[in-house]
Parts: sequence; structure tokens; C-alpha cells
Amino acid sequence: MTKILFQSPGGGVLNGADMATKWQMKYLVDQGYEVGYIYSDKRALTQKFKSFLTEYKIQYFFLEYNWWMNHELGLPDFLAITEITKIIETNHYDVAVTATANIPHLAYAAALTQRPHFWLIHEYPEGEFAYTKAKYDFISQTSNGILTANQDLSEKIGHLINDQEKVSYFYPFSDANGQVIQKDELAPRLINVNAFTERKNNLELIEIFQKLQVDFPELELVFTGKSESDYGDKCQQYVRDNDIKNVFFLNDFSKNWSNVRKNDIFVNPSTMETFSLTLVEALKFGIVTISATNQTASQMVKLGYLDEKHHYQTGNINEAVSKIAYILKDFQTYKDASIQLSVRVIEEQKLETITRNLKLAIESAKENPSAFLHHLKAMSISSGEGLSDRLETIQEQSKLLDERLEIIQEQSKVLDERLKMIKKQSETLDERLAIIKQQETTINQVKNSIVGKVFLRGKL
Repeated sequence: MTKILFQSPGGGVLNGADMATKWQMKYLVDQGYEVGYIYSDKRALTQKFKSFLTEYKIQYFFLEYNWWMNHELGLPDFLAITEITKIIETNHYDVAVTATANIPHLAYAAALTQRPHFWLIHEYPEGEFAYTKAKYDFISQTSNGILTANQDLSEKIGHLINDQEKVSYFYPFSDANGQVIQKDELAPRLINVNAFTERKNNLELIEIFQKLQVDFPELELVFTGKSESDYGDKCQQYVRDNDIKNVFFLNDFSKNWSNVRKNDIFVNPSTMETFSLTLVEALKFGIVTISATNQTASQMVKLGYLDEKHHYQTGNINEAVSKIAYILKDFQTYKDASIQLSVRVIEEQKLETITRNLKLAIESAKENPSAFLHHLKAMSISSGEGLSDRLETIQEQSKLLDERLEIIQEQSKVLDERLKMIKKQSETLDERLAIIKQQETTINQVKNSIVGKVFLRGKL
């Protein structure tokens, strides 16, 4: 039985790539594979996600590692590679899968252990992920195959590495059937279920809505996603500054789609998305949908899910206003078409259909193209173990120092208390000396007085 080890960008369902990984693992387990899972964000292991891993008997490992980003990786990442190498060999994993372009650890460990390795790329090498473009020499050399999250991205990556045959694609899965929307047949609203970031471009939707209100004063705009961010604050401030009515920020990521009604219109203004799960979910629900012309919209057009009536040029607010106005004026026609389309989308975006390419790639896996690195395995492992031992010693010394510091602080506290007592005793002595001095002064005054002299002479 083939055993497959995944490394996630973070873990759980913290982002789109992680969500896709969850369902890819489920599909492979259903196909008879054993699956292991490496994650780096402790927030990911919610009770719900832990139950999912337990249900599908997915072995999971927490390790500390960083994304490539725009800096060099450090000691935790070297130690992570050492640990992953041990995980592969101890648990006899046959194939390795890295679920993002952002992390090299599993790819390197797979080469050291001569295991086939695949990259699942969700990030266009541009915009905030432009830094990954420089990493494709490594990505290409350490992969048996690269699968991207849509067809357009696969073509771009194939051109970038000058090897189109090495690149295929899949579509991330969204379990829309496992979610529920409200069945109320009320007046259409504009809705958005994304988080609030510059890339999600939520402010543009507010500007579109602002113009629509001229002809549709009763129209509502609802944001269901988490709006607690600097960009979310910016959007809400814009609404207040311009006195825009009927805009609602639910800030309720946990419910999300359950806050949506069947007659709502989903608007996706994102400037960049590889394959929007929220857009696919909207289509599966049969919700009327319009999108900015990001990468997802281009894919939806190629798949026949969106036509020119359902997408607008990013930044062209007037075009968006015009197309949404047409939808509002003839809503039922658009709604009927969306319901018909949903049947097709649900069928074509089934988990087994869109994950098939990954299964085929794994089944056809051959020797890792960078397997020659196995000659450096012993050196890498021993270096990692040496660093781990040193780090453990440093941590023990740090703990000992903390304990000594705690003792010193306790002794200092005792000394402070003693000093306070001494100071108090000193103050008491000073007070007594002052009284004695005062008494001496009084006696001297009496002695020097006429009465005193007479009294003292009589005594003599």
C-alpha cells in the first residue's frame, strides 16, 4: 500500500491551499492510500480538524518551519528538514507532496531519502508571491511533477521552467454540499463572503454599491467574513465617511454561507485569486454570481461557468454597476440560469474528478530527479541532530539560568525586606535619639535658668 506524506502551508483550513489539501487527503484515503500530514500552525489543530484526521486515520506531525518569503530560512527550518527525513524513513512513506510553493523542507527531505516528490502550486509567481519566481529552479529540480490550481497557472509555470510536460493542474475542492444557506425568498442583496485584505479588494465592492444606491436605494450589501483587520477598518471608515446606508459587516467567519440567502447576488471583486473556493461555492449553491476579471474569473470563463454578463474589468466600477443593475432588473431570469448551471458545476467539480490528476501522478511516480542528494543524507542528518543537541543543551542552560535568576530574585526580595526592617529600625533609633536630644536641651535650659540655678544651689 502506497503511503503519502503531505506538508501543508500552515495546517487545518487556515487558507485556500490548506482547505484543498484537506479534501485531497480525504480522496486519497478513500482510494486506499495511507496519508501523513505535517503542519506548522498550532491554531490549525482545532477539535473539528483533529476529528477529521482521526476519522481518516491520517497520521499528523507538528513541526516549526517558515515560508521562504523574502528572507533566508533559518535554524528551525534546517531542524524541520532533519525531522521530516526521519519521519519519512521511520514511517516508510513512499511519496511526498508539498502543498504550496512557499516551503522547501519536504522537497529536500524527499530528495535525501530518494522518494518521489510533487509540488501542488496555488500561488501565481507575481504580486505578493512574486518572490517564488526565483525559487523555481529548486522547485523544478526537486519535483517529479508540478500540479497547479488551475490550467492557466500550469501554462505559466511550464513556460517559466521551460518544461510544459512536467506541469499539470487540478482544481481545489469546495464542500458546498456540506454547508447550508438560508432558503428565504426575500429581495436580492449583494453579498461577499471573503476576508478583508487589499487582494480581496472589498473596498471596490463598497464603491460599486454606493453608485448602485442611486437607482436601488433599498438594496443591501452584506459582508459575512472576518472584518477585524486594518483593511477592514478602512472599509468601514469609508462607509461612515460617505454616510452609505444598508451596509452590514457581520464579522462571522464561522457561519459565513449560513448568513447568505438564496436570492442574494455574490460579488467577487478580488484582484488576484488562483481558484476562488467562494466563487465555486456560490456557483454550486445556484447563487447569481458576478466577478472581477481575476485569474479565477478567467478559469470560470474557460470552463463555461461565467460569461460576459457575469464578470467585469477589475477597477471598472461603472461596468460593474451596469452589469449588476441588469441582473437586479431581470433577477429571476438570472436566477433560473444559475440554478441550472449549479447542477453542471456540482457534477464537474466533484472531488474524484478534480483530484484525479493528483492520483494519476502519484501512481506513475518514478525516481526523484534529485535523488543524488541522498549522498548528503548522513551529513545532513548528523548536522541536524548535532544542532538539535546543542539547541537542547542551550535550552537546558537557559532553564538553569532562569532557575538561578529566580533564586537570586527571591534572595533579592528577602534582602529588600531586611533592608526595609533595618531602615525602619534606624528610623525608630533616630526618633529616640531626637527625643533624648530634646530632653538634654530642656535640661540644659532649666540648668541655665535662674530657678534652676537657685534650685541646684540649694541642693548643693
